[in-house]
Formats: sequence, structure tokens, C-alpha cells
Amino acid sequence: MFYKKLFGIIFIFIFLVNYSFASYKEVGIGKIDDYYKAKISKDELINIINEIEYKLESQLDTNIFDYNESKNNINIIYLPPSILEKRIKKQVWKIKKEQNKLKKLEEYFLKNDKKIEKEKVKFEKKNSLHNQEIKKFNTYVKNINQKKSLSSSEYEKEKAYIEKEKNRITKETKILKSQRKIIKRLVNNYNQKLLIHNNLVKKFNSLNIELERMNRSFKKIKGKTFGQKETKLKTFYKDGKKIQEKSVINNMNKIEIYGFDNLSELKTILAHEIMHLVGIPHINKENSLMHPILQKQQLENINLTYDDIINFKKHF
Repeated sequence: MFYKKLFGIIFIFIFLVNYSFASYKEVGIGKIDDYYKAKISKDELINIINEIEYKLESQLDTNIFDYNESKNNINIIYLPPSILEKRIKKQVWKIKKEQNKLKKLEEYFLKNDKKIEKEKVKFEKKNSLHNQEIKKFNTYVKNINQKKSLSSSEYEKEKAYIEKEKNRITKETKILKSQRKIIKRLVNNYNQKLLIHNNLVKKFNSLNIELERMNRSFKKIKGKTFGQKETKLKTFYKDGKKIQEKSVINNMNKIEIYGFDNLSELKTILAHEIMHLVGIPHINKENSLMHPILQKQQLENINLTYDDIINFKKHF
């Protein structure tokens, strides 16, 4: 048997069965619920079973199981999601939604950081030149005012020039004010989005903390191996003393698979359960097929580790 814990988008499977007896088995396909018929056909499942047999037996150099059309001890059963599982899926959806918002904002910052900086530099340069022109104009007007005598024609000429320059500077001042407003608007918009971003980060972190809390209390059975437990009590005398020995045999004869996301995952789950079916227990060794938590390496490619092989030889 194993359970699945959900952390964000990562799946972890926990297996929970121990066996004390192992033997050769025959396996066949029983029920495939309608829910899974669109995901896998009987022929595909037969191919997976044959592939598992080849993978395991080629490494163990022993016939541990065979496919038998008349057997019906592998069943794929649909279990409806629990309320907590639905809540977790909804929480994951919320997190993805906030991630998308954050991604768009980060794209906005990346695009507008340089744009705003460029506009500010350009404005400061124009503003500096404009201030120099104003200073130069004021100095010119001051010098004209200090002249004690001007002819009528000179006076009219200077008056017209000063008026013209004054209008030009006023016009440029208005343009610069308009540009300043545009930059201010860009900066304000940027700061508002930055505030939104910071709030989203807080919300995103809060959602993740809540998801972790839910995951700690969430377990979903994805597969289980069934059988009969037989307890034998042996009584004998040794050196005049009565001795009793108890042995427990788990005769496993049925596998049920309750969920899988893809055929690769199904293959790994089924390989693990078939090993249980023939009586192989868990081992707490990293990357092994019979580790209580299904390892990523096994999802990518079913492969018995050295520890798996030692475990098999010990119990089969």
C-alpha cells in the first residue's frame, strides 16, 4: 500500500506494507474503471506488465511472476477525491494564479525600469539646458536695463527680441512641465505596481504556508496489495522444555491501483505493488524501488538498485 502527499506541484508517494513471506505469482487484469478507460486500455496495461516483468527479472535473473490471461488480480479502481484533496487542488490553483500575476508584474518592472531611468536622464538634461537659457536670458535683460540710454529704434528692437525670447522660454517651460508630469505619472504607476507586487508576494507566501499545512494532514492511497495473513504456532520440546514458535505469513493475491497521473507513474506504482505481491518488503534506501517514498529516479526509469536486489534475495 502507499500514500501520496502533495507539495505544490510535487508528488511524493509513501508505501506502508511489510511482508514476511515471498513466492512466485501469476498476475492478470481484472477491472479497469470507466474513469480510467480513456487513460489506459487493457492492451497497454498488458504491455506495461510485460515491460515490468522484463525489467525486474532481467536484473534478478529469476522468474518472479508471469502474466496469465485467466487471472484477474490487478484492478484499477477510481476513488473520488476527498474534501481536503479538493481544497488542496483549489489552493494550488490560487497559487498558480498569483504566480502569473507576479510574473506579469516582473515583466513590467524589467521593461519599465530602463524606460523610466532613460526618460529621467533625458528630462534632467533638457531641464539643465533650459535653466542655463533662463539664466542667460535674465543676465541679458539685466544688462539691457543697466544701459542708461537707448535710442527709440534700439529700444524697440531689444523689446521685440526680449519678448520673443520670453515667449520661447515660456513655451519650453510648458513642454518641460508636461514631460515632468508624464515622468511623474510613470513613476507613480511604477510605485503602485511595486506596492501591488509586495502585497502579492505576501499573499503568495501565505498561500504556500497554508498549502504546506494542508499537505501535512493529507494522505491519498494510490495503490494497495491485499492478501491473507496466516499465523502458525509451532510447539516442540527441546532439552525437556516446551518451546512455542509463532510465524506470520502474508499470502498476497490482489493489487488495486487507485490513481496515476501518467503511464510512467502507473508503471512505477504497479512494479512496486507487484514486488509486494510476491512478498518483498520495504527498504529505507535512497533511490530504491522498494523505498517507502517513491523516488524520482524510479519514476523516470524503473531500475532495481543494489539494495533492492539484496532485499529480494533475502525474502524470496
